[in-house]
Amino acid sequence: MTASPAPAANALQPVSVIVFPGGFNWPIWIAQDKGYFARGGIEVVLTPTPNSVFQLTNLIDGKFDIAMTAIDNVFAYMEGQGEASTVSKPDLIVFMGGDNGFLSLVGIPEIKSIPDLKSKTVSVDALTTGYAFVLLDLLKRAGLNQADYKIEKAGGVLARWEALKEKKHDATMLITPFDIFARNAGLNVLQYAISVYGHYQGLCGATRRQWAASNPRLVEAHPRLRRWRGFTTQCQPQGLCLRPTSEASAPDVGRGCCADLCGHDGSDRVYAKC
Repeated sequence: MTASPAPAANALQPVSVIVFPGGFNWPIWIAQDKGYFARGGIEVVLTPTPNSVFQLTNLIDGKFDIAMTAIDNVFAYMEGQGEASTVSKPDLIVFMGGDNGFLSLVGIPEIKSIPDLKSKTVSVDALTTGYAFVLLDLLKRAGLNQADYKIEKAGGVLARWEALKEKKHDATMLITPFDIFARNAGLNVLQYAISVYGHYQGLCGATRRQWAASNPRLVEAHPRLRRWRGFTTQCQPQGLCLRPTSEASAPDVGRGCCADLCGHDGSDRVYAKC
């Protein structure tokens, strides 16, 4: 049996999706490259976000249809604890899970362990969103209270990575593949969150309740066509997960990204569990 042909280009319904840069976008890029979204009758238009405030406020105010975001971002805005005000009242739902966030606490070369961060500066996207709670908890587990260090808001993961390289702060939370870039640059991964929390809901797909009710077919199509198992039978790093960055050309980064996303045995264990 042959696969059904993709609908004509002019029949595709656009779906605007705002994402953070990172390896977890790999399934979306594969689906775009292989035409899986088109076969489902939709055209996914991706926009990278500089930070969680831009992503969530514009999602809530209707400028984007879907956000692939940290689940704590959704909780914060729905509980009235978002970093910025919105024109519309937040009415978000999470319609799909994603992964564990691939979170790592990374420090500059002089920081060898978490206790070394005493009297130092750590950076976050926002204090009530962007995995800030994970960072604060990891520090607390290592014996550091908030009075023991300084916290600076420094934007999304790309901005924080650039600032960390320039030693504008001493540590921050990164996501794959930035932890790989960090190791290659001589920085230290102080802690992988997954080794502390086990199964942790990190990335999710979120949208507005009204948009979901008006577009049930699109809400169903996005996660179904994005599923890892539907895209590839084995993990083959082809640069897809690294496309937004200039550091993507290093082969070891591609292999490392693949290992983080898929498991070092080449299986799809991360996405299969989510």
